Amino acid sequence: MPVIWKISQLNFKSRIIVSGVILDKSFKRNQVNGNRKESVFQLYKKKPFKNRIVHIQIGESFEETLTGKDGSFTVFFDPSVRGELRVLEEGGNVIPMDQRYPFLFTESNSRLAVISDMDDTLILSHTKNFIKRVGTLLFVHPLKRKSIGFTENLLRGIQDLNGDIYYVSRSESNLFRVLSTFILKSSIPVGNLFLTPLLSWKQLVSNTKPDNFKFEVISTIIENSSKNHFVLIGDDTQYDLKVYLEIAKKYPDKILKICIRKTSIRKHRVTQNSLERIKELGIPFLYFNKNSDWKPELSWIQKNS
Repeated sequence: MPVIWKISQLNFKSRIIVSGVILDKSFKRNQVNGNRKESVFQLYKKKPFKNRIVHIQIGESFEETLTGKDGSFTVFFDPSVRGELRVLEEGGNVIPMDQRYPFLFTESNSRLAVISDMDDTLILSHTKNFIKRVGTLLFVHPLKRKSIGFTENLLRGIQDLNGDIYYVSRSESNLFRVLSTFILKSSIPVGNLFLTPLLSWKQLVSNTKPDNFKFEVISTIIENSSKNHFVLIGDDTQYDLKVYLEIAKKYPDKILKICIRKTSIRKHRVTQNSLERIKELGIPFLYFNKNSDWKPELSWIQKNS
């Protein structure tokens, strides 16, 4: 029996976007909350409900779609649609949801939104070191993972300003339960959580992830949102600087500020080049570390948004 592993309904003023991941059969709760090291192995053994017709329903409105090879789907509804969200198999059976993380997000009337990375931006993940990253996943319970204080506090401040929060991470959808548990149990502001496709262990080791994932997701958010001011938060370990530079070039009037966490003492040439190119665009920029004070940044954001 298929089951919904992850789902979200994002109500923009321009349209509604429903996306999710469906697994081929049910899972046990104790296999997804990171309670034991073997639980994480199980997360990479999940079989996707791939290449199957499903019907997404909101109230009386339906959209038919075909799930991808990773069990994912995305459909769009008119913004006037109202009602309960359900997902049905081709035969009409309702596919059960078992998601503790909120799935309904409605765009606020604020002019401000933040798009934040997760790994090594909000949660310490050691993405520079594959062995360390896997070790952290296997042996460190989500509730014992360390958050990045600057990002956590800045997000809380933006939430208090009624700004919308989106998390866009290159972490795979297998880790949805781990990351969502961390957010909920740490009382970090909840936001729509976008993750890369479901992976097998073999795919994880070979690092088969779409390079343009972040750029496409962030572009979709900006193009559908009514917001005028976006704050981009990331780190210098992987793709954030490169992606944020391209986003700033594409939407220069929409990017209020870019904040990048410094993860090492040395500033690499690629990082330096990206920083210089962002500066040339005239986009306000912050290169923060563990000692940086988030309060002046929040005051600046509030004043300029």
